[in-house]
Amino acid sequence: MPQCLKDFLRSQNFLFVGVNIADYTSPVMSDHRMVWNLNVKDLQSHLIQKDPRKCFMLGAWPSIKRLANEIVGLDVGATDHIRTGGWEVRGLSDDQIMFACFEAYASYAVGCNFFRGS
Repeated sequence: MPQCLKDFLRSQNFLFVGVNIADYTSPVMSDHRMVWNLNVKDLQSHLIQKDPRKCFMLGAWPSIKRLANEIVGLDVGATDHIRTGGWEVRGLSDDQIMFACFEAYASYAVGCNFFRGS
């Protein structure tokens, strides 16, 4: 892993947000023998603390797709077949890359809505 990427991930100047983000970051850290604390916030947990009624209305543990649609008005369309398969392969499909880009942007947009100014 390039040093500049390690430096970026180690920086406390950046906040990494997402749904079940620990499930995504832990394997990356262990695969690359990294031991440090990322500055991460889980969007589902934050919504439960901030507004439990809204979280309940969106479903007990709303997906990033649902949060993005309800919180910031983003709609990715049907993606379940892309989300659930084949992410371990070395070469991802164009659909998978597009979905990953959407999920990253959606997490950013919802995170900005939740954490801007805090």
